[in-house]
Amino acid sequence: MLNNIGAVYRSQGNFAQALENYQRSLALSERLSLRGGIANDLSAIGYVHSSQGDYTQASEYYQNSLAISEAIGNKDGMARTLINLGAISKKQGRYAEALDFAERAESLARQTGATEILWGARVNAGVARPRGVSDKSLRGPSGITGAARRS
Repeated sequence: MLNNIGAVYRSQGNFAQALENYQRSLALSERLSLRGGIANDLSAIGYVHSSQGDYTQASEYYQNSLAISEAIGNKDGMARTLINLGAISKKQGRYAEALDFAERAESLARQTGATEILWGARVNAGVARPRGVSDKSLRGPSGITGAARRS
């Protein structure tokens, strides 16, 4: 319930109220040891930070959410969080990393048959490519991922 209230505030651009409700939801999920709820709350808090341009803080919340989703085997939660991490990477110009997150999310979405997540992963994979850059140039030895692997 608190998470839903937070989502309403977030959609209205009232980030302070959204964070307050998400943090209250997180405290309740932690008190009840609801690991799936904790992962969801962490992701929601990360989304608010991302919406405000605080990508470092958002990434921390997303990484914590991802770790819990992995631990409990929640592939849908993992895929959604990977999409969010990819969006942050893209905004920061880390295109190869964004593409990697999108591809990992797509793989998980295929495993679960979650079409809306699969669509989100594909959209992120498309936007992860800088304008005019092909997959081949991203992945080849002289491309972005090749250069990233060499550094």
